[in-house]
Order: sequence, then C-alpha cells, then structure tokens
Amino acid sequence: MIRTVPADELSSLRPASRAAAAGFAPRATASLRRVVLRFWLATAARHVRGQSGQHSSMLIHAHSDTRVHDSYGPVLNALCGEVARGCSNTPM
Repeated sequence: MIRTVPADELSSLRPASRAAAAGFAPRATASLRRVVLRFWLATAARHVRGQSGQHSSMLIHAHSDTRVHDSYGPVLNALCGEVARGCSNTPM
C-alpha cells in the first residue's frame, strides 16, 4: 500500500537538499501519525488472529540518505510512548 504525503508536510518529513540530510530532524506530522497508527492497529489485529509469527513491516522511505532514516527513530519512539501513555490512561 502506498500513501501519498500532503505537499505542506514534505518539509517536516524530508530534508530540502542532500546537504541538509546530516542535520535533518523530522516531525510527526498528521499523515505520518495516521499511517503509523494504522500499521500498529493492523499489526494488533494480526496478533489477535494468531498471526504474530508472520512477517510484518512498514517502510518510511523519506530520503536515500540513511542518516535521514535513522533520524526517524526518536520521532517514532516518542509517538509510541505517547500512544502507550494514552492507552494506560484510558478507563476500561
């Protein structure tokens, strides 16, 4: 599945030039949050269906420079923490 990124979010998700890749820090835009949450929900559904041993992956391909790929780690970890805190604060 391919999701397109709104043009107004591009500067938050990829560096403007190859030279800017080294210091680039992405932000969790609305579209990035949406696709990551959808992937996590789909993965959770697969676990419930007993498919937790099956391969599942998501690629966020924002640039050819691996430093840009690495820069997504803190953003995704922060989003994961935010979602986990939200789940633990939700009354059952």
